[in-house]
Amino acid sequence: MRGKLDAKGCFTVTSEPEEQHLVNAIKEWFSAPGNTSWLLVFDNLDNPNLVDIEEYIPLCNHGTVIITSRRRECIQQGRRGLEVQEMHHMESIQLLLSACSIPRFEDLVPRGR
Repeated sequence: MRGKLDAKGCFTVTSEPEEQHLVNAIKEWFSAPGNTSWLLVFDNLDNPNLVDIEEYIPLCNHGTVIITSRRRECIQQGRRGLEVQEMHHMESIQLLLSACSIPRFEDLVPRGR
């Protein structure tokens, strides 16, 4: 993928085949055996008709995918939905950690130093 990042660290693609090659390479990285501690977030998917999200989700049984939306009807069959209300900062961090099967935030911060 060398040469595909711009000055801001964003991927640059010039054609559809090149874009598909990039998507496939990223999905392969997510799906690699032993590469199990990752989180992929699709934020604000409020119009699922604009993009086929399934095309971008790795086909593996490890890692964590979170899709956020303001629309309840965006929850697809076979997926677990969780409705949340406005949260305080620490509540949102705890929810994210919980979705990733990570212990409580307090357990990650060293105490008494």
